[in-house]
Amino acid sequence: MSTIDTLSPQESWDRLLEAHRLNSQDIVRLQQWQRDAGLFLQEKPRARTLRPHLLEPAQLERDQRMARAVVMALVHASQRLEQDQALARRYLGDWVDRFGDLLTLDPGYPQRAVLARMDVLPTVEGPKVIEYNTTPGGILPGDQLSVLFQQLAGQIGFDRDWQVHPLLVLPAVRDAIIKTYQAWGGSGAPLLIFAVPHELKDFISQVQITIDALASSGLSARIADPGELEFADGALRHQGDPVGVLIRVFLPEMIPGLGDRLRGIFAAVRANAVCMVTAFRNTLLGHKALFALITDPDIDLGLPATVSDLVRTYVPWTRLLIDGPTRDPSGQRIDLLPWAITQRQQLVCKPVSGYGGAGVILGWMVEEAQWREHLEQAMQRGGSLLQQRVTLIPQTHPTLAEGLPKVDLYADQNIFIADGELAGYLTRLATTPITNVSQGASIVPSFVATPRE
Repeated sequence: MSTIDTLSPQESWDRLLEAHRLNSQDIVRLQQWQRDAGLFLQEKPRARTLRPHLLEPAQLERDQRMARAVVMALVHASQRLEQDQALARRYLGDWVDRFGDLLTLDPGYPQRAVLARMDVLPTVEGPKVIEYNTTPGGILPGDQLSVLFQQLAGQIGFDRDWQVHPLLVLPAVRDAIIKTYQAWGGSGAPLLIFAVPHELKDFISQVQITIDALASSGLSARIADPGELEFADGALRHQGDPVGVLIRVFLPEMIPGLGDRLRGIFAAVRANAVCMVTAFRNTLLGHKALFALITDPDIDLGLPATVSDLVRTYVPWTRLLIDGPTRDPSGQRIDLLPWAITQRQQLVCKPVSGYGGAGVILGWMVEEAQWREHLEQAMQRGGSLLQQRVTLIPQTHPTLAEGLPKVDLYADQNIFIADGELAGYLTRLATTPITNVSQGASIVPSFVATPRE
């Protein structure tokens, strides 16, 4: 009997890896491959575990349905806020003031989810979508690591019993960019500019790797500080050359600090003189307060019942931390703050904007008095929300070290979105439930594993 008759892909991989007994030279080779590929961060290899994210076809289909439903719900929520200024002010506060008219300006194409990433946590109840990022990072490392892990699959014999299909993100991203550019009215091969402020110098090397990969597929791309872009002769220009596609690699929180350096971008966007695939209008989908809208049964977003059911299944209960009545996860009417103070073990408090896990408070990780104080101050300050705890179960993973020691790690399986569809995953592993790469998490590539006949 083949092992695939009784074992999952993960179990089969682990058994074969252990039986193969990688030696010290193998470990050094796997580390050096990553160093040569530019996959070291803070002097550590990006992949520090040796089992990829392995999905079976049914799991991929489930995630595709989930991603479509959440994208549709967020689009409906963003459109509702565009139409209802009072609701927008209640949920977004002064966040809208950073954009002025740009937040509602038509970017010249219909798609609102050109490029994005959903933060997804695997649980015993299934995947849970907790955030949506419209300036997705980490697109290329998983694609690069797919090459290394395919080699490893052949070395340990995994591909004898399983067909292994890598989920590469960059091809889908490239197609989404070109499709959006053509919908905007562009033709031919555009010049792509990644707008990376000098303040984000730590991102430049990774963006350059993406640019190199796009260049190998026939697209011309550059990095430019926003201040290096000017609007002249009816076009956004960099060093005199007209820019066809603009990709913003900075968060809305940086806009006030960039000041006049954004003058050229703002003028070109208002004149519809550049295809900005990370349009300011699309940025609204990434505001965390929208999760409070799509999970609140008292707010009718006009969603099909099937989509609402999927959202209830895959998105945890979320509420903006503001004074007043609402419904708890069971649907009962509550006064939010007093209720939340008593539900410390089941809640997360996080800022509605930001990244990298900054400002996130896990209720069960702090004392009762600290939790109460934090909630009271957060409500007075504004700009925070509550989200139902998602219980993560750490799983054992073989690590990239002599003897392949096994370590219990928490995982997320973040979904990249390209043109509104699942394009692949960013799977991160960490020793704590906060699995941000900036806080030390490692990553692995994703494969669909199908039993061979």
